[in-house]
Amino acid sequence: MTYNTGCVDAQEISTESAPFETFGNKVLLPSQQSYLWDILADLLPKTLNIKESIKNPTITFFPNILFQSTIPECDKDKEMTILDIAAGSGLISLSGSRQYPNAKFISSDFSDRLVSLSNKLAQELSLPNISSLVMDGQNLDHFLDSSVDYVYSINGLNYFPNQLQSLMEMKRVLKPNGKVAIGVPCPDNFSGSVLKEATKQLLGDSFKESSQVSSSLSNPEVFELLLKQSGFQNIEIKKHFQWLDFGCSLNPIYSDHLSVVPMEKKHLFDQVLVNEIIKSDLKMEADGKFRIKASFYVATACK
Repeated sequence: MTYNTGCVDAQEISTESAPFETFGNKVLLPSQQSYLWDILADLLPKTLNIKESIKNPTITFFPNILFQSTIPECDKDKEMTILDIAAGSGLISLSGSRQYPNAKFISSDFSDRLVSLSNKLAQELSLPNISSLVMDGQNLDHFLDSSVDYVYSINGLNYFPNQLQSLMEMKRVLKPNGKVAIGVPCPDNFSGSVLKEATKQLLGDSFKESSQVSSSLSNPEVFELLLKQSGFQNIEIKKHFQWLDFGCSLNPIYSDHLSVVPMEKKHLFDQVLVNEIIKSDLKMEADGKFRIKASFYVATACK
């Protein structure tokens, strides 16, 4: 069995879709490059009230799943170090800071603008137990061996070019019996499945499943094998889902799918996507917003 590292061969992507960075002989998709997440960091505060969102149990559903899967209730007031990798705006740390008041949360991301946003939010919310760090989740050289109690990541590892190295680094920094919890999208996650269908319509036979990094760990057997290869023990993978607001413009999966569509067909992408959404069972609430079924596998494991 092999696992998808989440990269595509250079010849599969038109140079019209630049900019592209490389990893070895592979080309990185937009979601694997910091520039896209820098753009996201600039757009997020304009489209979402993050400080209000962390009060919403729908938004904090997945972070709370990670906490409940790893931290015993009796340890809520314990001093501990919690590292969030590929943290984005810092949702995990922002959600857990008051639940675990004596914990030290470290919110890390390779996008310096997202880290700045996370740091700004923590300061505005008066959460002194959160610090932010610009760091590549594949190289945790800021941390000593056996120095962290818990490592978390949601929708991050699946984008990494070297997933095995990242997991080995997570294991290295964890204390003995420390735990990791990682969330990755399931194959039926709405945004990925609808975007995939729209892309397949435009690319036809040239569409390649491997070109989409968001689903690189969507096979639980592959995910489990990767955790075992990294040296983790007591591995459990469970499926969870929640209804969330749908928005394509802030979705890195959207950028990845659009990037593999030829330039002459890019203008058709949004209309094809809308047609796929209309055919789907998208849920519309009384406030006029659409909700999507966000389904994730959450893997937990021990050092």
